[in-house]
Amino acid sequence: MKIKSIVPVGNDYAVLATRKSDFSRLCYDQQGDGHSYFWAVVDGDAGDYIELIDVDVDGNQRICDRRLVVHKRNCPFCDHQMDPVYHNEHEPFFWQECPTCGFVYDMRCHDMNE
Repeated sequence: MKIKSIVPVGNDYAVLATRKSDFSRLCYDQQGDGHSYFWAVVDGDAGDYIELIDVDVDGNQRICDRRLVVHKRNCPFCDHQMDPVYHNEHEPFFWQECPTCGFVYDMRCHDMNE
């Protein structure tokens, strides 16, 4: 695998990612936990493709094979930035919750392309 170029994932996006063995747990945004994420254009056998690369605080790099990249939303009631959460235990679903007022935006009821 040869990385041709990388672009950091912007601060207005959350990366909900985990390793395969932990994917039945809740996934929170890990950008604040010493992880940096980058979109990488990779040279593959069948042509170029895009991967999400996780770089931890020690400089270790890995391809995120289980991830969800979502746009962060502000709470419609108090305008505080909401915390996105993803759960994949039985029926996968994604929501964003406001740490200030407790409002929950449940993505099962809304179109992900809004």
